[in-house]
Amino acid sequence: MPNKASAIKRVRQTERRNRFNRRNRSRLRTFIKKFRAALRKPAPEDLALLEPQKLSGVNKKTATGLQKVYLEAVSIIDKSVQKGIIHRNTAARYKSRLWRRIATTLGQSKVQPEVPPPTLT
Repeated sequence: MPNKASAIKRVRQTERRNRFNRRNRSRLRTFIKKFRAALRKPAPEDLALLEPQKLSGVNKKTATGLQKVYLEAVSIIDKSVQKGIIHRNTAARYKSRLWRRIATTLGQSKVQPEVPPPTLT
């Protein structure tokens, strides 16, 4: 147990930061799991909405079904980078893997889509 006031304050700050980081990391993992679960049993109309040409001009307000889940997952990943929860290369890897799962689900495994996945800014 620290005795000095500055050390006591650092303990408080560390505990607060740990709670914040744990909450955000948990949120990130939850959204990635939601997307993977949604891809396991997709409806045929949802799969049609995930094709690269149909995803390019979609925003979160007009998205439906799997589109919405994908865009939310990408948004959470990007926010996690901004908050320092994960590194930007890790975020790129997560997004790439999510996109690859879409391609595999669409029956385009090992074929890169013509249009890169949309990123939210």
